[in-house]
Amino acid sequence: MILTCPHCTARLQLEEAHLSAPALNIKCPRCQHMLAIVPVAAPPPMPPESAQAVEPRRADGALPSTETSDAIQMLATVLASALNRNPPASREETHAQRCVLACLVDEATRAKVRESLPRSAYELILAEAPEHAASLLQASNQIHVLLMDANYEAEQQGALTLLRVVNSLGLARRRRLYVVMVAANCRTHDTAGAFAQGVNLLVNPADLQRLPEVMEKSIRDFNLLYKAYNEAAGLSPF
Repeated sequence: MILTCPHCTARLQLEEAHLSAPALNIKCPRCQHMLAIVPVAAPPPMPPESAQAVEPRRADGALPSTETSDAIQMLATVLASALNRNPPASREETHAQRCVLACLVDEATRAKVRESLPRSAYELILAEAPEHAASLLQASNQIHVLLMDANYEAEQQGALTLLRVVNSLGLARRRRLYVVMVAANCRTHDTAGAFAQGVNLLVNPADLQRLPEVMEKSIRDFNLLYKAYNEAAGLSPF
């Protein structure tokens, strides 16, 4: 080890073995100035890597807060519990029939719907007026399908009134209500058109005689879209 005397700048060579002492005084051979040397303590050894507690870090490298970590753990526990439940029952086990509330413009259309829907799978209720349909939607959770003509009670804006009632329902209730609109200027299964109208399914009047087939296909797609949500929430498919 090379030392430099601060008094005369003479360079001194010191053996490494002398540094083991707690402190050391050396006289400069040139100017007789006393040099005090205190060795620097070595840092304590690091514990084995396996014994260190490694805390998780976020993507930006920062440590998450205790509250955030607890919330993530609770969410993981809830989701794991939900997914470990028994699989939801099929529609046949939960509903012997789907209840359809029909708001249609004329008797010919009502007759087509009545003939096309098998009674074993569907219970049909014909609305007497927009007010009657609105009260049924608001008061009962037993209505599964709202089937309405785009021109229903046009003078009273019946279809628009019912859509407002549907949109006023809570999200949980809205997800369990399937809204089908019959419109002459639409194409059956037009997904973009249905989204623009705020309904689940558009049906052209020419396809009313195969209404069960049309609805079942659309509902299968709907259940596939909400499959993960229904399983996590413990809900049966629609």
